[in-house]
Amino acid sequence: MLSDARKLKEGMLDKQVGFIASPKGFIIMIATGLLILAALLVIQSITKLLRYRISAADNNDMATKTEPMLPKEVLISMIVFTAYVATIEIFGFLINSFVLLIILMTMFYVKEVKVDTTNKKGLVKVFINIVIIATISLFLIQQIFVTILKVGLPKGIFGI
Repeated sequence: MLSDARKLKEGMLDKQVGFIASPKGFIIMIATGLLILAALLVIQSITKLLRYRISAADNNDMATKTEPMLPKEVLISMIVFTAYVATIEIFGFLINSFVLLIILMTMFYVKEVKVDTTNKKGLVKVFINIVIIATISLFLIQQIFVTILKVGLPKGIFGI
């Protein structure tokens, strides 16, 4: 038997275990893990870039001395994710996630596939495909979390 001094207050342990086992606690743990991994990736990229710049400076390669510290896609992604987190309670999960997916998918698709930006019909076709993929993805995510897992997603000011 525990002495009275060593006993936990009634319900204290339940609250702690309940939070960790709750959907909110699970999401916080996953988000924290992803944040740590993302920070490690950024640190790894910066150190790799610095090593590359030092070796290029030793060889007097002027082209690499003027390159930015981080690629513009990484900076745009960081800004978009920060805005996403800051406004998810205001605009809700579906609207924020739709805008996030459209911006990121368009940016990376145009970069990786080397889309001809002068061809307007080609750009419209690519954009329509991205909108369809984003819509289907969000529908599936919403169905999984709300219908199957019974987890509420932020609705925002529009109630969506």
